[in-house]
Amino acid sequence: IAGGIVNAVLDPILIFGLDMGVAGAATASLMARITVLLVGVLYVARSNCLPCSIDPREFRKDLSDIVKIAIPAVLTNVATPVGNAYVTASIAGFGDGPVAGFSIIGRVIPVAFGIIFALSGAMGPIIGQNFGAGNMQRVRQTLIDSLLFSSLVVAAISLLLWFAQGYIIEIFHAQPEAASLIQFFCTFIAISFVFNGAHFVTNATFNNLGYPVWSTLTNWGKATVGTIPFVWLGAQWFGAEGALAGQAVGTVIFGIVTVVMALRLTQRLLVEATAQSQNRI
Repeated sequence: IAGGIVNAVLDPILIFGLDMGVAGAATASLMARITVLLVGVLYVARSNCLPCSIDPREFRKDLSDIVKIAIPAVLTNVATPVGNAYVTASIAGFGDGPVAGFSIIGRVIPVAFGIIFALSGAMGPIIGQNFGAGNMQRVRQTLIDSLLFSSLVVAAISLLLWFAQGYIIEIFHAQPEAASLIQFFCTFIAISFVFNGAHFVTNATFNNLGYPVWSTLTNWGKATVGTIPFVWLGAQWFGAEGALAGQAVGTVIFGIVTVVMALRLTQRLLVEATAQSQNRI
């Protein structure tokens, strides 16, 4: 919220007041991100009594545990920009109009689907806490409920985008080629975020159950074999719209794959936890 406020205040001042144009927008974004960092550090410091003295031995011990999760998590998040870069490069071959349309779509997605991006962060602690408590039934139910919630939200937002596509085109003053790609996204592609949402949910599940490498492998799989061949074929056959559709095909495939993996994993852990409980009795 603090970052959004800073961005909203500085954007008109730097872009129009100081006549900095695009450089002003970039500067405002930079200041907003610095604000987010400072606010985050402030609240962490207050709640954890930081700064404090550091014991090198404890730090080394904690670092090994952190790295096991952190490195796969970082690699997981790097995969998506790589896949998007290939899609952008493919669309760029069709001219400035489709690139402008794809850029506008890239601005719409975080606003329209912000809920499903946030969901994976919100459900993670719930899964982690119940996993630590050995309540695997609740872990599995959290996964199922999150998948259902994400799907319903995406369906509702996709319907809203379908109705609002004309307003989006008007707001961004999109030219015909850009407008065509936006219409295609709002009509056919937005609903594929059901599977994107499922992938986000399963990533959070893998990470909190101690399988972060699974998230890394599936994300890179989607960004490579789930993106490159489908986008290339789509672009060859149907142009910029085909490239966008090709990306959606990979999203659907890997969304289904990761859901099956997550359901099987939680079922196996539930069976193991039930067996251990019966043995103790």
